[in-house]
Amino acid sequence: MPKSLAEKLNVVQGDEIEFIENDRGEVVLKKVRQVQLPDKVRPEVLEAFFDVFEEDEGILEDLRER
Repeated sequence: MPKSLAEKLNVVQGDEIEFIENDRGEVVLKKVRQVQLPDKVRPEVLEAFFDVFEEDEGILEDLRER
């Protein structure tokens, strides 16, 4: 992986990277999150939250600027 891309993704050698195809057919690379979740939080719910947040990041920034 090129150094500039690794820096953008905040990954280092040994980190796990996820390859996801979005609804536009683009392949998106994401660093796999390694977190310790509270007992009552399901990993798939947290991952869905992060997916929505990343998809709507521009919208959230726009709302913050208002």
